[in-house]
Amino acid sequence: MLFRFSIISDEVDDFLREITIDADATFLDFCEAILNACGYADNQMTSFYLTDDEWGKRCEITREDMGTSLYDEDVYTMGDTTLRSLIDDVPARMKFIFDTFNERALYIQLLEIVPSQHLAKAKVTRSIGDAPEQIIMEQPGDTKAKGKAGANAEGFDSEDFYGSDSFDDEDLGDAGLDISDGLPGDDLNGMR
Repeated sequence: MLFRFSIISDEVDDFLREITIDADATFLDFCEAILNACGYADNQMTSFYLTDDEWGKRCEITREDMGTSLYDEDVYTMGDTTLRSLIDDVPARMKFIFDTFNERALYIQLLEIVPSQHLAKAKVTRSIGDAPEQIIMEQPGDTKAKGKAGANAEGFDSEDFYGSDSFDDEDLGDAGLDISDGLPGDDLNGMR
């Protein structure tokens, strides 16, 4: 049995890949096929998520078992899990997380199940457009990634969050900061 998947991106409008792969192939085989089809290096942490119809994450298939799952959760690793074991109906949906640190993903949908056929190796059957960059590095002065100059990834302006750059610690003074006074009833001298 063969699975034919379409792969799209929310970053690049004209990007499309279709991959046909044997249903008995592992998620690791599929991962390698996607990386090759996109021209990505195989040197990053990646994972798949089976999703609902709205692309909400349901089940994760990781590259390696990191030992972070709760004891009552099933752990699926790419090398040990076949596509057939978790996918059984059109239009199954998945996310392929290819840039873990920036949570960037490709969106995958099962288009067709072809019975009674087999493939030794995955095949790209359609390729349109360039894949999104594999890793996006923030450049100095890159305000697009920051939202505005001086803002961090959470959108906070560092000056607003940490206080003014013109702060002078002399403004604090010494009033109320003498720790040698101790709390009432403490005898610090008796401890020496």
